[in-house]
Amino acid sequence: LVPGDIFIKTKMEFFGCTSKKLLSFGYPRYDMMLKGSEHADEYKKKLLKETDSEKLILWMPTYRHASSERLNEETLNNEFNIPIIDDADKLLELNKFCKENHILIVIKKHYLQVPYDFGENVLTNIVYLENRDLADNGLQLYEFINCSDALVSDYSSVAIDYLLLDRPLGFTLDDYEAYTESRGWVFDDPLEYMPGEHMYNMQDFENFILDIKNGKDNYKEQRASVRAKTHNVCDNYCQRVLDYFNITM
Repeated sequence: LVPGDIFIKTKMEFFGCTSKKLLSFGYPRYDMMLKGSEHADEYKKKLLKETDSEKLILWMPTYRHASSERLNEETLNNEFNIPIIDDADKLLELNKFCKENHILIVIKKHYLQVPYDFGENVLTNIVYLENRDLADNGLQLYEFINCSDALVSDYSSVAIDYLLLDRPLGFTLDDYEAYTESRGWVFDDPLEYMPGEHMYNMQDFENFILDIKNGKDNYKEQRASVRAKTHNVCDNYCQRVLDYFNITM
């Protein structure tokens, strides 16, 4: 399964298969992302209340330092192996800025990324979650994604998924050149498929946070244009798959 026809050629090459093996139906998990759940909403309210926050920004970086050495991407050279935040001072600066503006950042670790070690820093408005944290709260990732007011990503496919929610996106691009040389791209012009704030430093990140705080969205038309290229949109992604294979419930 792929989100839209634009992905068929690259996936054919990646999997070494014909186009007949690929269906541009989108992913069944999109139903969960679009619908969300009351349980996820309650979890969000709990997080916001605990941090005296009004908006939740979900940050989902792709992996750099993987649990498998074979998959390592040495594109960042900073203390925490996470974009933008080069050292403890930057981390504390971002936390302070979020606290002052009543914004909560939830960092969801990629399952291949080794755990982040933020040391003994006391963080009030930056929360770090792993898959087990969601499982412990009876949540799946894609129903939690629905709770977010905005998404920060980089080169992860979750940004393509998030287009269906039509909410603000920010892209951390401080290691863009190194990543280009290391892993490469699905698209020839990848920046054209990143419809949101392009962030290269802490000032860019803080400007994005202020836009979310103030309800400012400069990229709605750009998101719509990219979504039309990347997604074969429907109302019920699970049902589309069942119908294609003639499966009745």
